[in-house]
Amino acid sequence: MIELIIPLIFLVILSYLDIKTFDLDNGVIPSSLTTSFIIIMFIITQNIMLLVLGLLLALFLFDLSIFDGMPDIKIFVATSLVFLNMWQLLIYALVTIIIGTLYKIILKYLYKKRMIKLKYVPFIPAMLVSYLIMMGVII
Repeated sequence: MIELIIPLIFLVILSYLDIKTFDLDNGVIPSSLTTSFIIIMFIITQNIMLLVLGLLLALFLFDLSIFDGMPDIKIFVATSLVFLNMWQLLIYALVTIIIGTLYKIILKYLYKKRMIKLKYVPFIPAMLVSYLIMMGVII
């Protein structure tokens, strides 16, 4: 149960930081916070297979321009350690793609309507929504 609560706490904190700092060049997410998130989750779950698969999927999502930077990749890798098997992780990646794409389209539309150019989309809140959806499916 603790392996479900820790990512939720981290995601809420990181979402808050992402929203508060997204108007800067690329947002400000402390690298030590996201790296410690991966380390803590790996210590709790000790699942190297999901760690590697999560990293590969995160890099794939970065290549698809779903993710904008290293914090998004690290957070996806850390949250991937929650799942019990690779199928749940693949579904989580698919949910993240769908939610993330809709989130970016809506956010860019709202900013375009206000005639404000959006340089960076704070994506961590979309990952929080994807994580909450998956937790509803798993539990």
